[in-house]
Amino acid sequence: MMCPMANGSAGRRVVNYSDLRKNLQGYMDDEYRSLAETEYLLSNEANARHLRDSLREARNGGARPRELSGD
Repeated sequence: MMCPMANGSAGRRVVNYSDLRKNLQGYMDDEYRSLAETEYLLSNEANARHLRDSLREARNGGARPRELSGD
């Protein structure tokens, strides 16, 4: 049996049941940290608005790859 687990900002991952049972605390800790970070980012209205606008733009094809600075 495969169980879908949320995976932070990277979408979803699939974990088999045995692995989930062996590592449940780690998976739950990861999920909790992800939820806490999302709550923090959305707690500031200006930041939440910026994130919503950015997601809307990306979904409408406005996202472009960018080079990351090594600094």
